Amino acid sequence: MSNHNKPRSFFGALCAISLAFGAAASCGSGANSVDRPNVLFVVFDTTRADHLSSYGYQKLTSPRVDGLARSGARFDAARSASTLTPVSASTFLTGLQPPRTGVRSLFLFSQQSLNQGVVTLAERLRGSGYETAAFVSAAPMGARYGLDRGFDVYNDDVNQEARRLQKLKVGNAFQRRADTTTDLALGWLEAHFEEELGPFGLMVHFFDAHDAAMIPPRKFLASRVSFPLPANLDQIGHLHNLFAGADHGQGGERQDDLIELYDAEIEFMDKQLGRILDDLAARDELENTLVVFLADHGESLGQHDFWTHGFMWDEQLRVPLILSGPGVESGTVVPEPVSLVDLVPSLVSQGGLLGMSLEPGEQLDGQSFAGLVTPDFTGDAFLQRPVVSEVHNSKEDRTGRPEALFAVTAMPWKLIVEPGQTPKLFHLGDDPGELADLYSKEHPMVRALSAVLAASGSLESADLPNLEDLTEEERSMLQGLGYF
Repeated sequence: MSNHNKPRSFFGALCAISLAFGAAASCGSGANSVDRPNVLFVVFDTTRADHLSSYGYQKLTSPRVDGLARSGARFDAARSASTLTPVSASTFLTGLQPPRTGVRSLFLFSQQSLNQGVVTLAERLRGSGYETAAFVSAAPMGARYGLDRGFDVYNDDVNQEARRLQKLKVGNAFQRRADTTTDLALGWLEAHFEEELGPFGLMVHFFDAHDAAMIPPRKFLASRVSFPLPANLDQIGHLHNLFAGADHGQGGERQDDLIELYDAEIEFMDKQLGRILDDLAARDELENTLVVFLADHGESLGQHDFWTHGFMWDEQLRVPLILSGPGVESGTVVPEPVSLVDLVPSLVSQGGLLGMSLEPGEQLDGQSFAGLVTPDFTGDAFLQRPVVSEVHNSKEDRTGRPEALFAVTAMPWKLIVEPGQTPKLFHLGDDPGELADLYSKEHPMVRALSAVLAASGSLESADLPNLEDLTEEERSMLQGLGYF
């Protein structure tokens, strides 16, 4: 049985725009609990909610994620603050929107990282006695964006894997497969428990679903796709040649095959998640571990004549979000719209799931949704608010993505703004595929959502991508990952 606070009406939320984008998160002063749960933070990169079986997909792609949903809380209307990895990650690790994190684009690498004074979830955990570590699978989640802040260990070094793959002439040098990342995470957990340390905060990031450049083993794929696989697949390690022209914008004749591969990559990531969950269960630690599962963004699989991400369509913005573990009511389904920026305050503010508090006067952009998943919650009620998202692409983008896009989603309405172009307005209740543009200057929702976007600060000037300052290594990395 779900336990929800009754959400305030959308129009009531619009009347409090200043609160929605400038209010302080609850900052209780209660003492921290002695026995803190472990925290396992799992990120499936580029994973659509509607391609997980726990979200109703017809294929069984995610049995271990499905188990987390059954034992915890599944959010059915979660959206990301961006459809590019480091921008999204900077929000769900801080509780701040991109204008405040300082990370507005994937393409600026070391030119943009988290602003000074921005506090990450890992810093909060480490300051409360947690041992922290992260194992990430690709450069877009790398430490160069400041995402390593607060982690005792932040392993984003794919160079060792790249050297191994180069010797075998395998795959893409700028990412590693989920099983390799899982091996590293399990090794860290082994050492952690051998030393009998306190609670841990572990983040694991899997990149497999991003593209066809680092695919599961042939034995795993063979029973999960209908198209023939090369006999030497485990030697070449990728399917770029097979899908030439079928991803990153063109579509082509292999669309159904590409979707089969995408689903198989999700299932492979799910299998690696299962290895971590099984390890914790074998140590009798799983029941004392809060598992936070999410995707940084989704993916277009031919919708709107597009393949990949970097737009503001809902197949890219809507993401899975599942919490399971101490404090989370089993079997909860949350229909209220939330943003990934709400995650940090849900964990650390008054009544949050980790029993921690923010500093007095500290202001976050997100708000706690702990009351939607916690029985007998006594903190502030969740206030349904518009979700603001943004993306800044590259001038050299080979898929034709606009340089900047913004979206405001306030169910059932959604406004998409491209500077210099006519905005688009959609009614997601009647038109979930975003095919019927209802924009007119006189439409009351255009005025209301435009005011929300203006109040968010997202439209204010930002350092947009300037690729002239990229090193050759950085340019090669972006090209290798298919961004231009």
